[in-house]
Amino acid sequence: MELKKIYIVISQTGSIVSKFIRIVTRDRYNHVSISLDKELKNMYSFGRVHTYNAFIGGFVKESVENGTFKRFVKNTVACIMELEVTSEKYDEIVKDLAEMYRHKGEYHYNYKGLFLAMFGKSRHKIHTFYCSEFLQNFLEKHGISEPRPDTKVIKPMDFLEMPNGKVIFEGRLRDFCRRKAAKYRISKFSKIKL
Repeated sequence: MELKKIYIVISQTGSIVSKFIRIVTRDRYNHVSISLDKELKNMYSFGRVHTYNAFIGGFVKESVENGTFKRFVKNTVACIMELEVTSEKYDEIVKDLAEMYRHKGEYHYNYKGLFLAMFGKSRHKIHTFYCSEFLQNFLEKHGISEPRPDTKVIKPMDFLEMPNGKVIFEGRLRDFCRRKAAKYRISKFSKIKL
């Protein structure tokens, strides 16, 4: 059975909003995304729609190469986890994320839910999520994560406890990006025949 990999990116960008959340929750990380590639060129989550406006949120495609992550890359700390899934499940995930992104206007950011979650309370509304709500719901839907009770508040830090997840990096996101770029340059150079 062929296996493929997906990546869970748990992060703290150092933006004003993330610093505020960190003060309230005392958690090291307060954002989570799912990526289909190790280079983190295509990540999906619920977050800022516009890089410079934290108050308009929704379902977004993120990347270390642009947007909020690029803006805050110097200050962003992250834990990157790798999960193996079957190639069939991977294809389902790709299709589902593409479908969600195609209809991204139907999804909304759960501002009230995020506020209540900081105080241990939950609020659910159809097609309305904050980042960790979305990811938990998405992973449950695809049989990757165990279902949680509706009353349970899910936080980005909770994904560190995934039994099938393997931490492949923890530290400053820019160091991860540099490391990936250096490996690419080395492998590219190594193919040159002298």
